[in-house]
Amino acid sequence: MEINFKDTDLPISNLVRSQEMPFIATLDKEAAGLSKQNKNIIKLSGGAPSHYPKELFSIIEELGSNYDCTILNYSPIDGYENLRSLLATLVSDRYHEKYTNKNVLVCSGGCSGLFLVLKTLLNSNEKVLIPSPCWEYLPRIVENCGGASVRIDISQDINWEDFIKEIDQRIKNGIKIVCMNSPLNPTGKVIPISVKNEIIKLCQRNKVWYVSDDVTIDFCYNNEDNCYINNSDYFISINSFSKNLGITGFRFGFILANIKIIEQVKKSQLYTCMYPNSLIQKIVEKYLSKHLLSYYDYIKKVNLSYSSKAKTYFNILSKNKNLILNPIEGGLFFFPKIQDGYYLDYKKLLNEYFITVAPGQAFGLNMENHFRMFIGVDEKDFLKASRALEKVIYKNAV
Repeated sequence: MEINFKDTDLPISNLVRSQEMPFIATLDKEAAGLSKQNKNIIKLSGGAPSHYPKELFSIIEELGSNYDCTILNYSPIDGYENLRSLLATLVSDRYHEKYTNKNVLVCSGGCSGLFLVLKTLLNSNEKVLIPSPCWEYLPRIVENCGGASVRIDISQDINWEDFIKEIDQRIKNGIKIVCMNSPLNPTGKVIPISVKNEIIKLCQRNKVWYVSDDVTIDFCYNNEDNCYINNSDYFISINSFSKNLGITGFRFGFILANIKIIEQVKKSQLYTCMYPNSLIQKIVEKYLSKHLLSYYDYIKKVNLSYSSKAKTYFNILSKNKNLILNPIEGGLFFFPKIQDGYYLDYKKLLNEYFITVAPGQAFGLNMENHFRMFIGVDEKDFLKASRALEKVIYKNAV
């Protein structure tokens, strides 16, 4: 049955009514329509890797054959204790910080983790400092949690000393949370560890939360030491295996924070999705139990693979004279700028060449002359996309 309402008459919240569907989701819907027509779409608009550890399949088969009924039941609110211990050990060993399972809460992906943390921390209209440009969903998540986004520019030629001073000033002007991700989505800029530590100290001193979106923390290319997790009282890390293990569909994430905050986030989890997925937890738990050492090797291989792609694909894309492109320091994306006086015909790129890239306006104000490209595809597809881009960038009409 379809309700015969006009959109303006539909009795829904004003907040939801005011929000448009994201640019990328709209583009992906159009691409899905072409896929149904047996068109092979090269999707460079999203960020879903195609790699994954082969051991996962044997674990899934094992769980099914053993008739382990726990996978059908509710898990604890914060996730299974053994899994949380494995995650705490993994993070503690890698970043030389001390975490226990009480510092960990398992959630349904990085996006869910970010929502839970912001929902826990924010009162109505409190301010969250976010980077510009930034991940398309971030300002909407802040808004849905009752907060107000305040942007701070992170340009390619940023002076980090000035950046720290500006954050100090923003904190004094009433910021509740500093929310950063590094490597930055969409630019691939990495916040140096020295800068990150200075900002965390500022936050600690002023009792301001530093929320670190660390879902791409394993994709630092120039200096892996810059990918770092801190365990100070006002530091909260949002993590996921979606990108590094290539399991985006698992929706597996986890939050690292001091114990008192984890106890509060548990309430937010309980009153939204209640419990994290038991089956997915058991798969990840068995994988880490059996393959923790190979996990580290696997992550290194993924990092080297993407680092190589970043260099190779940069050289390919740099040949396009209508684009201004910077090498990326980490992450999964290029964020080229289109030369002044030119524009990209996104519809033609999709409908004639069956390729999607993400429009720049999705990532912030005054970004219309940029677009984002995923680097996690094979070289053949990237070459095809690069050649197509040369044919769909046009000079503006006078």
